[in-house]
Amino acid sequence: MGGFHHAVVAITGVCAGVAVLLSAALIQQHLTHFSKPMVQSKIVGILWMVPIYTVQSWLSLSFKHYALYLDMFRDCYEAYVLYLFLALLVAYLGDGDEGRVVELLERQPRV
Repeated sequence: MGGFHHAVVAITGVCAGVAVLLSAALIQQHLTHFSKPMVQSKIVGILWMVPIYTVQSWLSLSFKHYALYLDMFRDCYEAYVLYLFLALLVAYLGDGDEGRVVELLERQPRV
């Protein structure tokens, strides 16, 4: 059973490494072409979710005793990403003005 676990950890480590590299390349592209900071800063924060989830999952698999603590860190970042997503919607819909978004939503018919 120990050999199988080591093989699984190794394979997931390679996949995690590929995911982190691809995400880092995408984040780097956004930072290189930082033409809309109000929007792109939120996108970059959301894109960090992939490396954080990937590394956290791999570390939890490798070090099971620390999984609970790693999960709490991941959950905190997930809450921050939800905030960033809401801020991104405000940036897109209201050009950063929450009042404009509220006015826009008030004009929409009730569902």
